[in-house]
Amino acid sequence: MLSCNCLNIIIESKTNDFQQVTSDSLNLTEEEKKDFFFKQDIRQVNKLNTINMEHSGLVMSRTIGNWISHQCLNCDVYTHAIHRERGATCVLVSAKLLETPTITTLRSSDLFSNIFNVLISSEKEKSGEKQQGGSTFITFIIY
Repeated sequence: MLSCNCLNIIIESKTNDFQQVTSDSLNLTEEEKKDFFFKQDIRQVNKLNTINMEHSGLVMSRTIGNWISHQCLNCDVYTHAIHRERGATCVLVSAKLLETPTITTLRSSDLFSNIFNVLISSEKEKSGEKQQGGSTFITFIIY
């Protein structure tokens, strides 16, 4: 099991062996190679089980060439990309995603909301600037 930092996007595969891939091995176009998702360390899921987006309104999807890239807006993590033609048989994931032991620990922490099923973190700094009076803000936003 893999997840973004706030546990909003959970990716489950039937096995835990992910194949390391490069832009060359994927035969990416120049447009795709320039995209941030493909510039990071990525792996291919061999046998996908499910992709669960707890709050789909907090997920941005973009089409880049032959791929649909997904980013969690709550924790600002580029999580995965799905090939437009091959679908679930060709899914790429960021190597930076959280793995099962960390996910389990976070789900049992005080920061995990059983109501929203995501990690709700309070931060004293936003964009490098300290908040006035040491106040905190919640990164999980409900519209």
